[in-house]
Amino acid sequence: MSSNFEANNNNGEKQLVCVTGAGGFIGSWVVKELLIRGYHVRGTARDPADSKNAHLLELEGADQRLSLCRADVLDAASLRAAFSGCHGVFHVASPVSNDPDLVPVAVEGTRNVINAAADMGVRRVVFTSSYGAVHMNPSRSPDAVLDETCWSDYEFCKQTDNLYCCAKMMAEMTATEEAAKRGLELAVVVPSMTMGPMLQQTLNFSSNHVARYLMGTKKSYPNAVAAYVDVRDVARAHVLLYERPEARGRYLCIGTVLHRAELLRMLRELFPQYPATAKCEDDGKPMAKPYKFSNQRLKDLGLEFTPLRKSLHEAVLCMQQKGHLPLIYPVPKPTQQLIKLFNMSCNSTEVAANDGSSNGGEKQQQQEQVVCVTGAGGFIGSWVVKELLLRGYRVRGTARDPSKNAHLLALEGADERLTLCRADVLDFASLRAAFAGCHGVFHVASPVSNDPNLVPTAVEGTRNVMNAAADMGVLRVVFTSSYGAVHMNPNRSPDAVLDESCWSDPEFCRQTDVYCYAKTMAEKAAEEEAAKRGVQLSVVLPCVTVGPILQPAINTSINHVVRYLTGAAPTYPNAVAAYVDVRDVARAHVLVYERHDARGRYLCIGAVLHRAHLLQMLKELFPQYPVTSKCEDEGNQMVKPYKFSNQRLRDLGLEFTPLRKSLHEAIECLQRKGHLPVVTVAQQRACFSASPSSSPYMSSISKANDNNGDQKRQQQQPQQLVCVTGAGGFIGSWVVRELLLRGYRVRATVRDPADRKNAHLLALEGADERLSLRRADVLDFDGLLAVFAGCHGVFHVACPLSNRDPELMAVAVEGTRNVMKAAADMGVRRVVFTSSYGAVHMNPNRSPDAVLDETCWSDPEFCRQKDMYCYAKTMAEMAATEEAAKRGLELAVVVPSMTMGPMLQRALNLSSTHVANYLTGAKKSYPNAVAAYVDVRDVARAHALVYERHDARGRYLCIGAVLHRAQLLQMLMDLFPQYTIAAKCDDKGKPMVKPYEFSNQRLKDLGLEFTPLRKSLYDAVMCMQRNGHLPVVLP
Repeated sequence: MSSNFEANNNNGEKQLVCVTGAGGFIGSWVVKELLIRGYHVRGTARDPADSKNAHLLELEGADQRLSLCRADVLDAASLRAAFSGCHGVFHVASPVSNDPDLVPVAVEGTRNVINAAADMGVRRVVFTSSYGAVHMNPSRSPDAVLDETCWSDYEFCKQTDNLYCCAKMMAEMTATEEAAKRGLELAVVVPSMTMGPMLQQTLNFSSNHVARYLMGTKKSYPNAVAAYVDVRDVARAHVLLYERPEARGRYLCIGTVLHRAELLRMLRELFPQYPATAKCEDDGKPMAKPYKFSNQRLKDLGLEFTPLRKSLHEAVLCMQQKGHLPLIYPVPKPTQQLIKLFNMSCNSTEVAANDGSSNGGEKQQQQEQVVCVTGAGGFIGSWVVKELLLRGYRVRGTARDPSKNAHLLALEGADERLTLCRADVLDFASLRAAFAGCHGVFHVASPVSNDPNLVPTAVEGTRNVMNAAADMGVLRVVFTSSYGAVHMNPNRSPDAVLDESCWSDPEFCRQTDVYCYAKTMAEKAAEEEAAKRGVQLSVVLPCVTVGPILQPAINTSINHVVRYLTGAAPTYPNAVAAYVDVRDVARAHVLVYERHDARGRYLCIGAVLHRAHLLQMLKELFPQYPVTSKCEDEGNQMVKPYKFSNQRLRDLGLEFTPLRKSLHEAIECLQRKGHLPVVTVAQQRACFSASPSSSPYMSSISKANDNNGDQKRQQQQPQQLVCVTGAGGFIGSWVVRELLLRGYRVRATVRDPADRKNAHLLALEGADERLSLRRADVLDFDGLLAVFAGCHGVFHVACPLSNRDPELMAVAVEGTRNVMKAAADMGVRRVVFTSSYGAVHMNPNRSPDAVLDETCWSDPEFCRQKDMYCYAKTMAEMAATEEAAKRGLELAVVVPSMTMGPMLQRALNLSSTHVANYLTGAKKSYPNAVAAYVDVRDVARAHALVYERHDARGRYLCIGAVLHRAQLLQMLMDLFPQYTIAAKCDDKGKPMVKPYEFSNQRLKDLGLEFTPLRKSLYDAVMCMQRNGHLPVVLP
């Protein structure tokens, strides 16, 4: 980009501009408008990595022309950094509250923005004021025209507790005053109550204002008028003023002024199905008249205002889509009535319910029926939602966090007939909100755990569901119980047939299985409440449920199968269990709902068999996996399967899926989603053979490595599956990239595969075909067993970088032991461990003239007192060495120093922050100290090199250069003279510490060529600029 911004418009390339408060309601639309017009935009936010700002990165043009940077209006230094290189600033940031500190914050923040803009050579500022700075004046004549000459009365605003209006008025005055002092061009947009669709996820003040009236949360409306404008008009006004060089001063941005009663009438006409507030709180007085206003200044610039009706319509549709409003459909019957008041989790509401006269079994009525599914994002819940959508129902799914259930939105029919809303079974008000307008409820939500609080949660939650359903006029509830409420009875004869008349013994369950106890008591509570409230109740009783998953995470019953398939469970019990396909469970729910005569319990079991038979089935279907083969109770006679009856469901027409089919499709689904490796028979022999040297697969790899033949290695590597722990981090991401480039199939472990912060891994070359993300924690041994299953090698990179993390030692040492043991248990041959030069150089007894190499170790006691991270890495490396020796694992250790270079991940890592703090002047001085540096790409290549050389064992010191901090900063100054880099040493009085000698010969002998530090620094800074972590400051 050219440094001459004023020439940019003539050259066809738009200027760089900054938007403060970019993630807010107005700010987001200003960013969108600027991107559409071709500008390069830097958006400020308190935390650019916060997921609440993710919507900005999805805007058209954001990939190429938007960067987010951290700034606070009370931090002048951060503002100067954000504004550097910018031609213009849009100061939108402003909290909407009555915080007593609001006025000084708004004034001081505005003063900082204007002065920082002037300091950085910004030419033009557009300031977002508010009509709260214009209309709040009791002395203004009702007949006067409200225009840009009007100002609110500060004392009146203060006396009436309108602190927001006080703040906006004083901030605007401050902006005008400072701009005049500093010679800045200032244009002020003065928007009124702003309406329209949201880009951000969270509800803003004015949208919440509409929602509360629409849902009847506000019991009455004031006898008052207000001014309204569309948010898109506000955004366009900002850009129009910026682009017109002669535009100065205030521009009143009002689309219409009308009485609150008129607003509500408009909402009722647009959305008659909602119980919009209908009562005026001041019925006895004459209706206040709308005042006159002038928006001519903006019209003269070409702005055409959006009709309020359109703004309201699109605002409500947007809130429905984002789950902030329930999607209530008009009931096409004259007898539609409003029913009881209820409260939504964040918006108390009053809603219309249907009259309940439709027959659930009549197909023509389904298109008009709304049903609600609690726990919609779970294993069974997701399939129930899918089945209902396929049958034409309109479905409202409840979840604690609707944003985590994206898989539901991808279902067929979801676009037109599915909405997600936030609800919790322990929050009665949220349930009433969710059930409003529903004909039926499917209560599926239930945690699967042995938490002692499970029982009261399950029982109280079920009571809430039944009572909320009754309160909201719901006619029919289908409750998901469990066969844990049926079969847990030690007094039942082994020859008895298990059917709907059977109940588990509550006392026996309480002592032996909390989950079964909870389901038993919850089902009894559902029956009791249904009888009291006259609700039609059907109960589906599924057993261990298997089959393909729709949700991204593995559930308990599927994990049960996975652990046997991968051999993570060393033995199986001498026991029988009942199994059913999840699709049959979903169909059962809908069948009992649609049959108006279906009442009571319906046992949903497809097959009962011994665990040994289940495992035999898995072995036959997937012989390439190391299926558990040992019974933990081999000495005793095999337990026999009990008899059962599923006749009630069969009588409704349900045909049960064969278990073999359920298992086959479950495993294939897990493979597709990356939860299980796609292991061939050849790989299984190679990976789980007792003698690796005898395997043709292993010998071919060894031969390729011995001959150092790149072509042969490329032919063999695609057959290898390797696992990388901590794959989403700085080093881990580059290790994944390097392995993919070399043709490996990679299983990458992260804490949450669905977290957006891991999305960069899926964008890597080869990721589509050869990368899968898996949920794992190094402190979860069983989880590690599952992810290492079928892997030839493991790269253990995961480790937190913090001296304050209370889990640091546990994660580092215990986590490393778990990794080594799990790798050995799963037949992994080779582990590459990422240590740190913190495990090498922290020794006060080492001579300054000694060469730092692989024989050096940090002093554990010295580290423990001085640096917990170095202590953790030292002890973790020792633990890895010890466990590898015990378990016969091949271990190679990469020991990287301070790691520099470009980032693949979005979030700033520690060493990149270290550089950024020097560049931006956040660090005012540097220590009189030396440090060792290496490029992150060299570290990744080192990992792959030591893995591929079968004779590579022990430690490999990965250092590219050792130099004094002053030399590092000089290098940064040479590369980036435009930044204000710290130039002061905090220990000037003493001689400069000399760099120590080091040896990286072991890695050089493997063919590693180290990247010059100058290149690493240059690429790191350019990357941080692209990602918005550093402002693009031009020389």
